[in-house]
Amino acid sequence: VIPLACLSPIGRWLHPGEKKDLIDRHLGRLGGLIDWILRRHGWVSLFGIALTLALAVIAGTLRPDSRLTSALPQRSEVIQAMHRMDYKLGGLETGTVEVLWPELLEPDSPQIVEAVERIHAILGAESLLGSPISIYNLLQALPGEGPVTERMTTLELLPPPLKRAFIRPGERRATVIFRVQDLGIAKYGPVFARLEQQLSELAVDFPGFEFRLDGGAVFRWRNLYQVVVDLATSLGTASLVIFLILTLVYGSLRLGLISIIPNLFPLVATASILVFMGQSLELVSVCAFTVCLGIAVDDTIHFLTRYTEERKRGLDEATAIRQAFVGVGTALIMTTMVLVAGFASVLMSDTRDHRIFAVMGGMTIFSALLADMTILPALLYAFRRRGRRGAKLDLATSSDEAESESSTGISGSDRYDEVIGGA
Repeated sequence: VIPLACLSPIGRWLHPGEKKDLIDRHLGRLGGLIDWILRRHGWVSLFGIALTLALAVIAGTLRPDSRLTSALPQRSEVIQAMHRMDYKLGGLETGTVEVLWPELLEPDSPQIVEAVERIHAILGAESLLGSPISIYNLLQALPGEGPVTERMTTLELLPPPLKRAFIRPGERRATVIFRVQDLGIAKYGPVFARLEQQLSELAVDFPGFEFRLDGGAVFRWRNLYQVVVDLATSLGTASLVIFLILTLVYGSLRLGLISIIPNLFPLVATASILVFMGQSLELVSVCAFTVCLGIAVDDTIHFLTRYTEERKRGLDEATAIRQAFVGVGTALIMTTMVLVAGFASVLMSDTRDHRIFAVMGGMTIFSALLADMTILPALLYAFRRRGRRGAKLDLATSSDEAESESSTGISGSDRYDEVIGGA
């Protein structure tokens, strides 16, 4: 569509507007920054690599998590009701411990109640679990004297629906129900792990019995938790695939390795900010990382493509980097501004997941621009191909420029304008 539009009368307006927009008019002022980066390419490269590795270590402390209320509007009546139930009842969501007794054991055996009583003690020791209820509570509430374990026959006094909710003799199954607050699977992960360990130890004291931890929260702990881990792993795989593709397309292992840092930096920077904000790695977080990785790598591709084109024209490293900056700088900055503004509009949402996606998207895209405008040029110049005529000319030119600036007082931006004007 764009080439066809350029052939129309509208295309006549393109040339008069060229280099007159807000970004183009001020892009030349950043030439001094490029000159400063090229003169100190070693330190900038070292700082960029070290900072990326440090942020990667911090990002590695993110832990997967999931909450029921994350995808709901924060001021909705549903959220308020769930918070109220967490406070008053110990949680809206429930978990269960299923007790399966051996086939030869009678349904009214005291061993069943003893096992259920032990489970009550295990659940009661966990402060995050609330209100365990089972046949043990029902037997305590029924009239009668003596230990609870000797009153199994009184269960026949209960209404059948209430009885079946906690014990099913035909299936040789008893159920202990406990409540779980919406505090996040990451917080309940150690609790569920301890429960499974203690239930395994309990099975040793009751030969032939089987104890199973179940429920919606337990399911998410075992499965959704793993889904987030798998998505994070796929993100790393995607980064590796991008590196291989860039290496093959540009036919240069050097450029492929150089592209790793500017592509990795925005991801670990955003992840580190999540750590400092006390957030966790959730499904929405991993999805945001995946989307933003594809957007962030676009900036790197634009810069490297223009850089390789300038090198093919015979320009030395420094000039090729400057030309690439001028050629794609406007597009990179404009794209970043539009995307960040678009993501920022989602910050008005009342849903927590939407806001997290917007914040992560904006931060990742903006940090990608910073990496491609600072770290990438420094890496290209620091790891340039040496021993060739262009490289020697480049070093001599840089040295002459440095001496010229110190002796004549001509600034880097002035030299930059001269280079671009001559080109």
